[in-house]
Amino acid sequence: MLSVTSYDEETPLIVNKKQEDVAGFGGKTIGFIGGLSLLVNNITGPAMVTIPLVFQNAGWLTPTLCLLVMTILSSLASAFMCEAMACIPGNEHFQGRVEFATLVNFFFGTSGLVVSQIFINAALQCANIAAIIECSQVADTTIIAIFKKTCGLQLHPHPFAWHCVSGSSDSDSPFPDGEYYLFTIGFLVMMVLVIPMGMLNLDDNIIVQILADVFLVVVTIDFIVAFIMNGLDVSRVPVIGPNQTIVLGQIMANYGFVTTIPSWCSEKKRDVSVDKSVWSATLIATTTFFLLGYLGALAFHFPANGDILSVINNSKESNAFDKVLVYLFPLMVLATTIPVFSIIVRYNLLQNKVFPKGISNFVAVVLPWLVVIPFLTGDGLNTILNWGTLVFSSVANFIIPFVVYLRAAKFRDRASTVLSDKQHIILTELGLRDNKMLVNSDKDFAGQKPYQALPPRLAEYSREIALGSALVLGALVVMGIVLNIIQVA
Repeated sequence: MLSVTSYDEETPLIVNKKQEDVAGFGGKTIGFIGGLSLLVNNITGPAMVTIPLVFQNAGWLTPTLCLLVMTILSSLASAFMCEAMACIPGNEHFQGRVEFATLVNFFFGTSGLVVSQIFINAALQCANIAAIIECSQVADTTIIAIFKKTCGLQLHPHPFAWHCVSGSSDSDSPFPDGEYYLFTIGFLVMMVLVIPMGMLNLDDNIIVQILADVFLVVVTIDFIVAFIMNGLDVSRVPVIGPNQTIVLGQIMANYGFVTTIPSWCSEKKRDVSVDKSVWSATLIATTTFFLLGYLGALAFHFPANGDILSVINNSKESNAFDKVLVYLFPLMVLATTIPVFSIIVRYNLLQNKVFPKGISNFVAVVLPWLVVIPFLTGDGLNTILNWGTLVFSSVANFIIPFVVYLRAAKFRDRASTVLSDKQHIILTELGLRDNKMLVNSDKDFAGQKPYQALPPRLAEYSREIALGSALVLGALVVMGIVLNIIQVA
């Protein structure tokens, strides 16, 4: 650990070294298009393909309202998280690198660091596990389409038996429900393709994110056309449906990208607007969710564990182009989010010295591929999305950011704030100015005000808005958990 260093008045605001020279991290090279693509792809994860099932079971009213609420609250959470980063001395314009857990550590100390590490790692790994499940299942379906069968090493009911299937299924997985596998061929293919990308830095993945976003536009248009061609039946989607238990968990899962914001903010170019990037990404994603969810639910009947990909693939109305897009979807859209979340986990573990680099890489990149094994077949995707979101992602993405902002705002407003010894050490290790001055003296930002999450006319109510948002989300999460417990009982 670096020792605390004394500074005179001429000491620069940040240590004069390139971010890319810091082992394990990327540089400040992400532009607006790259950042927008990254954020959109982080939002449109594996829960995207289950949205029609939500509309069909819950009706169109509550999912639509939930989409609108989550658009606003996730955007606010992201913006408040960035303002909290700007409250750290010397980081008023995101000059340094401040990861999610480091931000909590600075304002709440060791106990906050432990809590944040648990929730951010669990939230991101749940998202990764869900994406791995979806990618592996569709990869197996693709292998069947090309080679007429796919196989796996069965664990139950016939331990270590090599079992093959050759037919399609109405459910997510081509393998029968009630069977469990150590691995399938589709799982191994995706693992070989995705794990190497998780070893890269965030800025190294941007070209992949841009390509994935272009593909997302193409596939969204094609799926909407397929829905219309199949015929839209309004009787399939009531105003309010009988099953509301899956609404909050699965829709909130789509907006579990707030934990990635500090890493993106630390690697974006200084002229990239936080507000423009975040609000554009959430509005684009929400529009996509509504169109795919509502129109998909009108067009097809979705089985209990079905999704857009399996339904379109098995539809008689689907043409060859539709099926090709279905087969490419897990690789081009879902698989590209897995390395990003792995990188975020690794960044947080490395910057806070939780594990050495080798162990951090294993935990962030390899471990989710091992944890996912019991969920490869059956209804594992919906289970992970629903409970993982309600328990971990909701707290990490929506409760912690608002709580951190409230503490950061209180810290910033104290004109005579005295930094603790630990805060001095954190600033030193981040390469930020380590003294009691809380003003920006970097000539590159002369005349620029520190980032604020809200426009001036609303800024004076920022604490009330943050507290209100946290309370609303907390109430929604408790309600979602209670509804799921009632459903299980």
